[in-house]
Amino acid sequence: MIGHYAKSRRTTTLNFNNLLHTIRDGYLPLPESVIPLQRPFYLWEKLPCPTENRVEATPQEFTNVLFNAVRSTIPNPSEPIAVLYSGGIDSSVLLYILRELYGVKNLVAYSLNLYPEENGMALQFAKSLGVKHVNMEFTLASHLALINDLVRYLRSPTDLNTVTLFMATRIKRDNIRTVVSALGLDECQGGYPSHVKAIGAHFSEREAEIFEICQSHYVWINVEGMPELQVKFPFLEHELIKYARALPQESKCTTVQTKILLREAMRGKLPIEIVEAGRLAGTKHGFTPPIQTYWEMGLGDWVAKQKMKLPNSIKVLNRLGYFPRRNLWVEHRLATVPIFMEHLKHGNL
Repeated sequence: MIGHYAKSRRTTTLNFNNLLHTIRDGYLPLPESVIPLQRPFYLWEKLPCPTENRVEATPQEFTNVLFNAVRSTIPNPSEPIAVLYSGGIDSSVLLYILRELYGVKNLVAYSLNLYPEENGMALQFAKSLGVKHVNMEFTLASHLALINDLVRYLRSPTDLNTVTLFMATRIKRDNIRTVVSALGLDECQGGYPSHVKAIGAHFSEREAEIFEICQSHYVWINVEGMPELQVKFPFLEHELIKYARALPQESKCTTVQTKILLREAMRGKLPIEIVEAGRLAGTKHGFTPPIQTYWEMGLGDWVAKQKMKLPNSIKVLNRLGYFPRRNLWVEHRLATVPIFMEHLKHGNL
């Protein structure tokens, strides 16, 4: 179903079916969108496929591939670059490789205080490398203050992705134009619970789906919201993806551990507590806000009030069970629909 809404400044086309899928699933496969993109951006038009049969790799060989991916994506920087640094193994690998390649002069690591233990590891490791570290306080109030802008930037309902906008805003204020993210190592090394659930004959198929979800879900800030910033994803570099997809599943994850080859490659290079953190899929938080805690602190009340403003058509679908029940992320996306519709009404999208 396609709907057209007249605005004061221009007419924007809304794909209502895609709106419903975004609320329900949290992402859309590219090139689908709720509102047509003004500047389409793709990490790849076709997912890079393995160039050879699945073969074993040594930790040193994998380390070399990671270094090459960072080197090809981020040439020797002449200006400061910001590293989104959670303190987990993925962003620690990125920070370590950048320091080894280019030294510390132009590196700044940005972290959030969402989880004290992980934040503490980030602070200690950055200090041990001699990298400047900026620790930012992100709260429920920070989230609520940015929802309106995030919905406008993403041109769709959203969940708690305000952390990215929050960090980008601070980085811009510090006059840094290049941001580097470790996004991609979970995808390359079986880091998600959905990887573990797919172990067996369908692993490669599920792995490809996760890569596509990654592209469709995470690049929107780079597209619409912060054009002044250049966001780089060295671990989504094409040759690295080809190499990683050629590795056997057993070198990525089992039912009891994830990122097996990566952890072996980083043993002795990163602190052991970082190497071992999050070995079991789903036990590392990263930059995902504590939604249950926020819910109990007042986010749940905000969501309930917002849902009262939902369009009748979506209220009916919600009552009929079209959207998953008791899923806080879905509930939050529903709550941002009225904000989205207001932007649409006034021609802001």
